Amino acid sequence: MLICLILCDYSDEFAQSKDRYNEKKKQKHVTLSRYFDKAINQGVLPQNTDPMLLTIGISGYLRGIAVEYLEDLDAFSMQENTAKLIGMYFGKLQTVQS
Repeated sequence: MLICLILCDYSDEFAQSKDRYNEKKKQKHVTLSRYFDKAINQGVLPQNTDPMLLTIGISGYLRGIAVEYLEDLDAFSMQENTAKLIGMYFGKLQTVQS
């Protein structure tokens, strides 16, 4: 059902709303990818990392967690498991001291 809503043909004011949403989303992706650029330059992430692809991947991962939770609120405790879910994938990143 979610795919049907996403792939729906938007028209008139809904199309304008979706366009504004997508533009804001692009701006957020650009902003976050700049942080990944800095992390690459500081050696926190490998030099061959694609910052925009990493941004899209993380966005998809975090949205996926939210969708899983919203589809079945009893499946897991968001409050108890958020740190674990993020740490499983991002806990190994080192912090660079300035």
